[in-house]
Amino acid sequence: MKELEGASTDLHFLGDALEGADFVVSILKEQLPSELILVWFHDVEKRELVLVRQYGGKHDRLLARMPDRTGLAQAAIANKKALVITDAQRDPRAVDARWKAFGIDPKSIACAPALGGGKALGLIEIVNPTGGGRYAAAEGNALTYVGKELAEFLAIQGVVLDPEKIRATANKAAAR
Repeated sequence: MKELEGASTDLHFLGDALEGADFVVSILKEQLPSELILVWFHDVEKRELVLVRQYGGKHDRLLARMPDRTGLAQAAIANKKALVITDAQRDPRAVDARWKAFGIDPKSIACAPALGGGKALGLIEIVNPTGGGRYAAAEGNALTYVGKELAEFLAIQGVVLDPEKIRATANKAAAR
């Protein structure tokens, strides 16, 4: 957790929301390696979450949208902290056709909101720890922390929902 705290303070030196999303993916890849890492930004007007960054999965779903009232998202936002699902097969909030669209079979999921000023600005999801096992409270606490740091950053920078900019910057990040 100490490594995560030190790394996430660097977030505030980045130029825009998409650089922030790239940074979140990079620290999660290092600190909480997972089969799938997703960063969503909230489109308040449409009450949807827009996928702005994806690491892993068999299928690219960048720019996918889901209602902010979807099971996991709604529960994490209402909870105001990470929601940890240790057995995704048995939790109705985790049963979702979108996992098939990503080409994965979720076993364990952690999902944290990025809340700023009492409003959802985004959402972070990690699915299936690399090497097997399940997420636990420690991973949930770490993800909650990252979500809070991302929210502070997004409150200043604002979210980016422009599809062309999202795709162009995602391609640059993937090339690095």
